[in-house]
Amino acid sequence: MKKRIAYKEPRNNRVTITLSDRELEAIDDYCKRYKSESRTSVIREGAIRFVMGRFIEDYPTLFQKSALDRLIVTDEEETTNTQEQ
Repeated sequence: MKKRIAYKEPRNNRVTITLSDRELEAIDDYCKRYKSESRTSVIREGAIRFVMGRFIEDYPTLFQKSALDRLIVTDEEETTNTQEQ
């Protein structure tokens, strides 16, 4: 079982996106296959993983170390990143 760190900060900001029929169908299929609780969490986690990946790729030239240190990383991601280095 994958260990997850709970996100404690309230989510008060809304972002609206538009998807094609095929994109929405893909997300719905993913949610059914992997028994996801909601589309919102799948989309949010995908976006944050993409952003974090870019932060890590661009460090240290674009972002300060303190900005990266504030971000939460799950145990699984931490292990993966350590093994890649």
